[in-house]
Amino acid sequence: MLKKLLLLLFVIMIATGSVGAAADYPVKMPEENVLVESFENCRAEVIESTINCWGKMNNRFMDMREIQLQMDAYIEKLGYQRAVLQRTAETDEQFNKETAYVSEGNKTYCIAIESVNKGLAAESYIIIDVTIDRSYHELEAEKKKLDGIFRETLGTLRYSRCIIGTYDGKLEDKEMGRKTRTALNAVKAKRVEGIENEEMSSISAFSSQLDDYILANEKKVNLQVALRYSAYDDKTYIWIGTPLIPIEY
Repeated sequence: MLKKLLLLLFVIMIATGSVGAAADYPVKMPEENVLVESFENCRAEVIESTINCWGKMNNRFMDMREIQLQMDAYIEKLGYQRAVLQRTAETDEQFNKETAYVSEGNKTYCIAIESVNKGLAAESYIIIDVTIDRSYHELEAEKKKLDGIFRETLGTLRYSRCIIGTYDGKLEDKEMGRKTRTALNAVKAKRVEGIENEEMSSISAFSSQLDDYILANEKKVNLQVALRYSAYDDKTYIWIGTPLIPIEY
């Protein structure tokens, strides 16, 4: 549920013009490389990395048959026809959606096409979530692959990325603070706002090395670092995402 709320918030920010390009700052490296630089300086064990994107398909209400045919075409372009694990559908008078789950090697894809009928207005979107197990080195290549498949037909695509890692045991508050500062300093990011308590730390920041940003309380944000201890497996987890962490933490 939280993941859906985070994605909805991100979509709303884009739709209302709260996402832009940091045109006043030179881009030093691809966003994926900035994220990797930040994560590697924290010296955590990588668990997984994710890349998420969405794009608007059209301004009309698509029926389920059309959605299914479009999903077939995208899966074929990905080259994963034999790797489909599951396809599910949801439909009613005002909402049609199909989701496909695909697994190939250490990557898992969740591709969703949804169409909403708003009476006088209608819209259709595609949302792609890619999870890469135990690695972050394929993030840049995966983005280029998604661009090559979807940008020609969808135009503008909006991305978020995240790397997740762990440390053994529970980090003390001071050590969590040091890890956060290390992550930010590695990419010249300045803290904008955050939450820090006994359970977790979550800091939003802005780095001139990243091209895109969102506006949070009228302040530019394009990097988020969070840490939380899990008593279940006695590990402290770290999430580093841009422009926000797009998954539940």
